[in-house]
Amino acid sequence: MTEENSQSTPWWEQLRHEMPVTENWVYFDHAAVAPLPEVARKTIVAWAEEATNCGDPVWPQWRAGLESLRGGLTKLIGADEDEVALIRNTTEGISLVAEGFPWQPGDNVVTLDDEFPSNQFPWMNLARLGVETRRVSPENGRVNLDTVAAACDDRTRIVTISWVGYASGWRNDVDALCELAHSRGALLFLDAIQGLGVFPLDVKQTPVDFLAADGHKWMLGPEGAGVFYIRRELLDRLTPLGVGWNSVVSSGDYTRVELELKPSAQRYEGGSYNMVGLLGLGASVDLLARYGPEKISQRVLEITDRFCERIEQLGAVVHSDRSEQRSSGIVAFETPGHSHVKLRQHCMDQGIVLSVRAGRLRAALHAYNNEDDIERFAEAVYTGSFDPITLGHLNVIERASKLVDRLIVGVAVHGGKKTMFTIDERVELVRRTTEHIPTVEVQKFSGLAVRFVRKSGARVMVRGVRPLTDIAAEFTMMLANRHLDPNIETVFLASDEEFSHVSSSLIKQIAPLASDQELATFIPSQVIDELRKKLAREEDE
Repeated sequence: MTEENSQSTPWWEQLRHEMPVTENWVYFDHAAVAPLPEVARKTIVAWAEEATNCGDPVWPQWRAGLESLRGGLTKLIGADEDEVALIRNTTEGISLVAEGFPWQPGDNVVTLDDEFPSNQFPWMNLARLGVETRRVSPENGRVNLDTVAAACDDRTRIVTISWVGYASGWRNDVDALCELAHSRGALLFLDAIQGLGVFPLDVKQTPVDFLAADGHKWMLGPEGAGVFYIRRELLDRLTPLGVGWNSVVSSGDYTRVELELKPSAQRYEGGSYNMVGLLGLGASVDLLARYGPEKISQRVLEITDRFCERIEQLGAVVHSDRSEQRSSGIVAFETPGHSHVKLRQHCMDQGIVLSVRAGRLRAALHAYNNEDDIERFAEAVYTGSFDPITLGHLNVIERASKLVDRLIVGVAVHGGKKTMFTIDERVELVRRTTEHIPTVEVQKFSGLAVRFVRKSGARVMVRGVRPLTDIAAEFTMMLANRHLDPNIETVFLASDEEFSHVSSSLIKQIAPLASDQELATFIPSQVIDELRKKLAREEDE
């Protein structure tokens, strides 16, 4: 499906149809390893069939596919084809420059100390040659170019910085980076893995000197297939590494052993290619080329802004800079009071994929993500008096928490109704018994439950029911709530059969006569101690 033949469908929804992952997951992890589009899967499967059933006779067709990919990547960055090499990953591209540059003792490289390790270790490894790696510290992921400039001097040979910070999502102004490096007599290496495929770049207008990116993130390709760019006039400045049969002008003529390097970046393609990975990447690059980076970047920023708005409504704290010039598809955020590791695992259990990086949750949305994905970060509210909380209540809470990304447990005040535990005691008991569930939040409320749900910003009210005994009254209440607010849906969850007879009223009746061991089959252990204290005080009175 293309934009031309489907005027009624937004182009990003057309792209979504190309992403089978949407049938199984809400995928917010494109800054890690992206899922493949269907066209890439088909290309990879077709290659496997051909490799199995044909082998070498179809190799020239595969090789032609690589040249098609080279052409697509060339257009993507505005380069010439002789400036582009097909490589395995970003680390390889960085190492081609780090190990091939004509260093002298006393030279230095300037980078950031929060760069991905692959843009630090290859440079740090040059210490054996007397080359210093100067690592500038951003402030909370925000890069101050004045600080970077201050780290440069007349022995700075290369400034190497990521287009987009992998942990913070900070998007650097590449034109400003070029100007900074060149004004100091240095060259700019751009780690483009977190920006290429989303944001526009023309290396003729923005004079990057070197660039590398793997295709398995925003370009939606498989791992082990990437791109290296070197400005043509710098080609002979580097000592070529990984020289092999495919590096020379006579590649393919194995009897002509003459070391005449190709006058292009292809000299770095020394041996056999990751054929299947590069062909898969080619299919993905062609898919994205239907829409272009201008459209894609605008959509990515729009949907990511919407994501930020939604999670802030849920109480999250967004740490990424969301200003127009600095924002990207990467969002670093925190959920105060919750373990990020546990919350990420909870999201995974709910079919939502994101990461934890640098001590924060990280979401990375692509153009095909939509509002439905964001709303899977949904809320639900489960209300009751919990006087006291029982294993039946806890069973419903645990199961409801697996259906939503944030569950508010509302503990009702109940005005003039006499309760065994005060409202604050009940809230505390619910908190203690649900502290193992990172997405549960406990709040007290008075008045109508439907009003509390609406005020909380939720759209779903969860009600626990016991077979037969509760359903009639709960169904009547559901109809009344729907009348009061048609936008709020009620979801009934029956407790497991072993708890179907358990109620707070029953507990209060049997507690004075039952042993602790017997009570443990009805209520959480934390409640037993408090219940005994409460009963003892009542006896004293």
